[in-house]
Amino acid sequence: MSNTLLMQLSEVYLAYDTVTSSRTDAPNFVLLDQSISSRGRLSPSV
Repeated sequence: MSNTLLMQLSEVYLAYDTVTSSRTDAPNFVLLDQSISSRGRLSPSV
């Protein structure tokens, strides 16, 4: 598995974990931008 694929998998897991969190301020959904210019940035939206 390449480092890029491993990073993508971790980003998806982090997004999933953030949305399914039991915290009261957890976002309802997360937009994950996979474009080259913003790779790895999560945009939580409540």
